[in-house]
Amino acid sequence: MRSRVALLVCGLALFLLGVLWFKVIRYQLPRELPAGACTWYADARAKEAGWELKFKQQFGRDARKWGDLISNGRLVDEPVVGSLMVLDVWGANPYGHVAYVEEVVDATHFTVTHANMMVGVKVVAKEGVPIRRVDAELDGKSVSFGEGKADYPVIGFLVKN
Repeated sequence: MRSRVALLVCGLALFLLGVLWFKVIRYQLPRELPAGACTWYADARAKEAGWELKFKQQFGRDARKWGDLISNGRLVDEPVVGSLMVLDVWGANPYGHVAYVEEVVDATHFTVTHANMMVGVKVVAKEGVPIRRVDAELDGKSVSFGEGKADYPVIGFLVKN
């Protein structure tokens, strides 16, 4: 009888540890963004410029969702120096893309730096990841880069609250 009670207590303890891991540790503790991803670079570049991004959740932080996930930022329709350009999904990319706005010429012409997209000129490598710089042109709700070979859907530009 004692061994059954001990097994039951051990089983219950393991179950509770599993719940703790899944519900608290896995989803609530701060987690690093994947090194090399556009989100990783955009977060680091914003931090470098003095903007510590605050996420509403520590999981499911795909680039296209940043407008809803960053609690200390808001979306605007035009590029602003220091903002984050948020692109929606396209083709085979279900995650979207984020890039840091470095320069703004006018409401439709600006320059971004970004990672994990083969558009633009490599300007530096961070942790072995190429960081690229590219001129962009906004046309309504789409943006083209450099030579304008493709248009990408724009959700907006995140600015610091």
